Amino acid sequence: MSNPNPTIPSDEPDGAARSLMLARNLACLANDSGPAVAAIARAEPGDVVSFVMSDQGVLTGAAGGRLLASRRRPIDEAERSVAHVDVESAAAMVVCGFGLGYHVRALAERLKGTGVIFVYEPDAAMLRAVFERIDHSGWMSTTRVILLTDAEDRSAIASAAHGIEGVLAAGVTFVDHAPSLPRLGASAARFREGFAEVVRAVRTAVVTTMCQIGVTLGNLIDNASVYAASPGIEDLRGCASGRTGILVSAGPSLARNIRDLADPGVRERAVIVAVQTALKPLLAAGVRPHFVVALDHASISARFYEGLTASDVAGVTLIAEPKASPAIFASYPGAVRCPGDAILDDILGPALTRERGELPAGATVAHLGYYFARHLGCDPVVLVGQDLGFTDGQYYSAGAAIHGVWAGELNEFNTLEMMEWQRIVRMRRVLHTATDLLGRSVYTDEQMNTYRVQFERDFAADERRGLSIIDATEGGVLKRHTRVSTLRGALGPVMGAAPMAWPGPGERPDAGAVARRVSERLREVRRGVWRVREISEEARGVLAEMLAASGDDSRVNRLIERVDALGERVREERPAYALVQHLNQTGALKRFKADRSIDLADQRDPRAVQQRRIERDLSNVSWLRDSADELGAMFDARLASPRRSAARPSPGPEAAGASAGRAGVVAVIPVEAEAGGLGTPRDLAGPVWRGMNALRLTLRRLRACPEIDGIVLATSEPERIAGLIPEGERGRVTVMRLDRPALAGRAAAVRAGRLWARSCWRGGIANLSVYDEVFSPSVVARALEQAGAQAAVLAGPEWCLIDPGLVGELIRRYRAGLGAQGNPDRLLFCHAAPGLGSALIDRAIAEDLARNGRALGPLASIGSLLGYLPMAPQVDPIAKPACVVAPAAARDLCDRVIADAPDRSSRIASVLDADPDADAARAAGILSGLHRTGPTPPAEHLILDLSGVSGEMGEDVAVGAIEAHASRRPDLALTLRGDPLSHPAIERVIRSARRAGVAGIHVRTPARADIPDGLDADVISVEFEGGTGADPAAERRVRELIASRAMGGEGLCVPWIVPRLTRRDGVYSEIEGFFDRWLAEAGACVIDPLESAVEGERIGPLPVPESERARRRRTTVRVSPDGSRLRGDGTPAPASPEAPEPVPAGVA
Repeated sequence: MSNPNPTIPSDEPDGAARSLMLARNLACLANDSGPAVAAIARAEPGDVVSFVMSDQGVLTGAAGGRLLASRRRPIDEAERSVAHVDVESAAAMVVCGFGLGYHVRALAERLKGTGVIFVYEPDAAMLRAVFERIDHSGWMSTTRVILLTDAEDRSAIASAAHGIEGVLAAGVTFVDHAPSLPRLGASAARFREGFAEVVRAVRTAVVTTMCQIGVTLGNLIDNASVYAASPGIEDLRGCASGRTGILVSAGPSLARNIRDLADPGVRERAVIVAVQTALKPLLAAGVRPHFVVALDHASISARFYEGLTASDVAGVTLIAEPKASPAIFASYPGAVRCPGDAILDDILGPALTRERGELPAGATVAHLGYYFARHLGCDPVVLVGQDLGFTDGQYYSAGAAIHGVWAGELNEFNTLEMMEWQRIVRMRRVLHTATDLLGRSVYTDEQMNTYRVQFERDFAADERRGLSIIDATEGGVLKRHTRVSTLRGALGPVMGAAPMAWPGPGERPDAGAVARRVSERLREVRRGVWRVREISEEARGVLAEMLAASGDDSRVNRLIERVDALGERVREERPAYALVQHLNQTGALKRFKADRSIDLADQRDPRAVQQRRIERDLSNVSWLRDSADELGAMFDARLASPRRSAARPSPGPEAAGASAGRAGVVAVIPVEAEAGGLGTPRDLAGPVWRGMNALRLTLRRLRACPEIDGIVLATSEPERIAGLIPEGERGRVTVMRLDRPALAGRAAAVRAGRLWARSCWRGGIANLSVYDEVFSPSVVARALEQAGAQAAVLAGPEWCLIDPGLVGELIRRYRAGLGAQGNPDRLLFCHAAPGLGSALIDRAIAEDLARNGRALGPLASIGSLLGYLPMAPQVDPIAKPACVVAPAAARDLCDRVIADAPDRSSRIASVLDADPDADAARAAGILSGLHRTGPTPPAEHLILDLSGVSGEMGEDVAVGAIEAHASRRPDLALTLRGDPLSHPAIERVIRSARRAGVAGIHVRTPARADIPDGLDADVISVEFEGGTGADPAAERRVRELIASRAMGGEGLCVPWIVPRLTRRDGVYSEIEGFFDRWLAEAGACVIDPLESAVEGERIGPLPVPESERARRRRTTVRVSPDGSRLRGDGTPAPASPEAPEPVPAGVA
């Protein structure tokens, strides 16, 4: 620092001069450091710092007996202290301790105005003393300095970061002022921790914005007509002034107090605003919110409105940001309003826009709901279900819409409690522990942290405005600037208010006329985007010439004039140029970093600087050109199909035109004449429909998929299987001879692992999927090698209703992914009911599993690749492009659509009678009707409680029940419960079951050390009372059983050993360790629900979705020791399998 800061000499303590210098310094900080400036101004003037003149002619000094800078050469010391800081790799500097400020000035001089300096200094009195004596206004006026004084106030940090997220995303460096650290003590570490938390939140938000910018801009274009024709929210501004607003989110704690909102008086006197995920749980509880808010960009959000009718949502208005998925607007059956959006207003132009009322941008739909409640004038705002953490080991609230999506995966070995827990720990890489309102450790994640940081910033600002926030979540993470209350306590004052009156529904112009005008306007803007693209391309050429002409100053200057002229032209393209710039977020960040690098570099060689600027500009216009191409494609797609929509999938490699070539894909079908994928007997030659056997019907469906290059039948009986197919139907079909049945190496383990999950697309033991029933890695690898193909579509020979459209989409996405940048998906799948969809597996994965199957053990399956692995957790792929989203009816059917049992073959024939070419949605609709009105089929699953409160079941009762049920179907699954190993006839009961032809036996025993060797069971479940270490002897015995299992040829073992733990208050903290440990050791583990809620306990069983309850009613019978019988949903069952079935509720 060649010109040290002006100071007031120590022998001239003039009050007026000090005040003037203080004012100059504080004026530089006022815009960004308001709270700190106020604290400094309030501090008492005094002699907290002892100043003396240093050898360098500037003041130095001490506070509290400690030097704040070098006594002799403070300037030199300051420069040395920051010389090591890499200012190019980070644009934000975070300094702990202001001291006398010389080190901050030295850092500012190195930054050259290209970044931001945050300074933590809690001693306002010391700061006042320094600012009264040392003039920092010169450098602070040219450098953005943000002063923070409270280590605990993270909302202040978040507020300081607001608006400069891009700078923080460009890198953050922490710099400690060594002389200040003893004075700051532990508060410095707390400040760093808080600042780091905010930075993580900022980066998460920035990355999300950059990743989703194309999606959200595409949604804006797609929603332009809906937006232009819908009312805004300006007429609602202040209409609920002074009323309590209740913001309902779908956090895990919602179920605790949702019923408190059901009193009609609440809706009459308060404003209920629900996030979209909470809508269905509220309606199910008899609560009709006034508004539901939505901003999710993904089409999967349509699930939150599935099945709703206009009468269901009468009086409930959807407030949806126009950048939300078009599927939301298409799916919601009620009134819709859209807040204003500046970008879409620019696209539409003045003729199609009006004052709509805007809301601040939020990181999540809950922020949108909060801002909307404030827009209405609500105060206080009461938060319900806003956990911002995974309370009680749950991700979602009980009854959440996603539970209906998961219904097709639920069974005795895959519970809602398990899926909730796995939903959390699949994100382990971004999880953090926090403390909940009950003082317990609870997980939260980066995304939740981002939401909380923004909420606390907003809450602090509203608190300063005199507004209040009540956190009535009754669970979750503590939120600053809120008052904690029960919901009943918060509603007390509400019930004394008078009922509210509401404005009308808002003006709606003629939608058809608006749509035509919107299309005309979009064509006009599209032409502008094309011109931006052409100007950018021309500019690239000129800049390339400039690089080549380096050293020829006159030519370079002429070319600069041409570039400047092109810049003028492109800026005149309104709004196209601004839209392209908005889409070009990545390019903008690169430009910012390049500008900083140039400004920080040595400026003594003008020609080198000019060269770097030309290279920067060339990169920039290249990014602009590419962004213009991307934006143009969005406009073209919208204009080509103005009603496109709604079910438009999230952009991914499946986008049209992405494929770079046609990779060979064949269907591979393992075929045996007398046994299906579950290993249960069936006659493949038998007719299913119009004289055609199941194999012919399956081939008929696959041949209807033009994307398939061929079909390979892998069998040990090639002549017999070929004889099942007429000569004229063998086109594109190859029969591959095997030395043994295709699934021989896995049959026993797959049968046992899937028998209790046969109606689930995945979720069997070890997460085995329906695709594992037809997948042998070695067979698929060999089939692909012989066919010269790159990937296999998996199907079974009895999948008579497999949907060619879903299969084709799998193949299109796979081929498109191979031609796209990045890592393509090599395992794709459809989450439809078994038999309706398929999976596609790349040859490399099949070969890898074939080579390493024995080493991988239970991990050698498709289900494992799609599931939760403690050692390598991954986000559930159903939310990624690798999952072809099935129609809701096909996803939620909860039935096995495979002709491997007489009752299923009969239902499939009924579908074909109604519609021979039924797709998955149509087939599922017909089957659902048959479930409602047809006879209940023979039970697939028999549960015997061999002991219970009513005593022990007699051997004759047990054997009689087994024989009666087994005689009615060849694929009966048997579960023995209670304390079956203590039953004196357990071995005879099992032998009787084998003689009766039971397909699989599951012994479910309490944990014990004497589980016998050689137990003839396919599955042994061991129910532990406590977590790991609670019963060491039983744990040792379970490990012995695991070690003694027989391993099949491809890694899967029998019997399956399945440790289980019931989720309840007493083991809440044990679940994670128990689940991960046994998954790793046994390959399978279950978190069970409580049988029923326990009074006084917080954790209870999660309600099972209705579609799964209906499946249990159809398929499961449970017999008590006294012989009484219940269906799987708890309703009465006939006295015997042959007795007439009770008529299902609601069926005439």
